[in-house]
Amino acid sequence: MAGSTGELVVRLDGGLYDAKVIATCQRADARFSVTCRNDSKIRAAVSAIEETAWTAIPYWPSHVDPDTGETVQSHADVAETSYTALAGSKHPVTARLIVRRVRRLRPRDGQLELDTDLWRHHTVLTDRPEPLLTVEAEHCAPSGPRQASISTTEGRSAADGV
Repeated sequence: MAGSTGELVVRLDGGLYDAKVIATCQRADARFSVTCRNDSKIRAAVSAIEETAWTAIPYWPSHVDPDTGETVQSHADVAETSYTALAGSKHPVTARLIVRRVRRLRPRDGQLELDTDLWRHHTVLTDRPEPLLTVEAEHCAPSGPRQASISTTEGRSAADGV
């Protein structure tokens, strides 16, 4: 953006979790933050995170379940580990794997492989150096007037470059 200063951070959705896209960010001296595809390697990395590494975060306000009358408390945690992504490509990337786990309130429907009976997991690969809670919150936040994210729903693909 014209007149903008500071470090460039490219925030990408999972459709652009691609070695060439991340390599392009690195060549452009831009930091990246990309939602991961939750494959078996990601699931193994998440499973290896020690229980003591998780930090509780606010996720949504508590509310009363209209069906049961019970107060439903939000519960989510974040943690991180080092991870080498896209290891089978010409451009493997070792970076921070940030994981947000959200306590499941309804029975699992089986659509997301990384899900467990207790948690839903969301993973982000990033080379940003800021604190865990900052990076996780900014990756999940809606784009603002001085921020743009690239999404495959906007008609762009890895071939378009970054």
